[in-house]
Amino acid sequence: MKIQTILLALCTPALVATLPAQAQPAKQDIVSLAAGNAALSTLVTAVKAAGLVETLQGKGPFTVFAPTNAAFAKLPKGTVESLLKPANRQQLVEVLTAHVASKSLDASRALTAGSVATIEGTKFSLRLDGGQLFVGDAKVVINDIVASNGVVHVIDTVLMPERRISTPAEKARALIAFAVEQGAPLFNNGNADACASVYAVAVRALASNEALPATVRKLVETRSDSAAKEKSAASRAWALRAILDRCYEELEERAQRATAH
Repeated sequence: MKIQTILLALCTPALVATLPAQAQPAKQDIVSLAAGNAALSTLVTAVKAAGLVETLQGKGPFTVFAPTNAAFAKLPKGTVESLLKPANRQQLVEVLTAHVASKSLDASRALTAGSVATIEGTKFSLRLDGGQLFVGDAKVVINDIVASNGVVHVIDTVLMPERRISTPAEKARALIAFAVEQGAPLFNNGNADACASVYAVAVRALASNEALPATVRKLVETRSDSAAKEKSAASRAWALRAILDRCYEELEERAQRATAH
């Protein structure tokens, strides 16, 4: 059964105005749609600080669970300010990508799925409680806002990624493995654009992680520009995959050398 759009008191007129007429195709990408809403200004600022604007303007499709300004305000005092500092960019990327899935998931499909795996790697439950959709502990206050490259669900709580891997290298390898796991089936099913989008998110996360070895970051930096210039989606996906594969190999070799010593 199709869930009706949920509008609560905290939804501003600007947010309500984003709901497109169903007969009209969506013209704005996810970032542009969010940027046009004052209630999502903290999210937009964070996306810019994390360097994810270009990625989330890609063809996708994506599902974005978009926290309102009020959701960010619920975090402990100073958390947002700390995340926005350049030194904490990698942590910010992790938090934001924990709100993004590499497929289009409207509310009805969300309930059927029962859970969603985000690009960051954390898996959140999807459930109906008291007639309202929840993702993890966050309540969806507006669902099914259709963008040109996916769907947005506005939420009242910031989703926090799991803290399950101790070292930056282990986290990077897990990120690469997850990106390939999500991207390869998309490519094999003929959706090279979506595959490239998933790989691009992972590559940007690696590039922003200052805790990774210099050789790995240099590898990403030197190859990313040429990958972005590939004219076809398939070529771009292959080029980005090559970066991820080489980074994984480098990190694996370092881990093995460290174990040997």
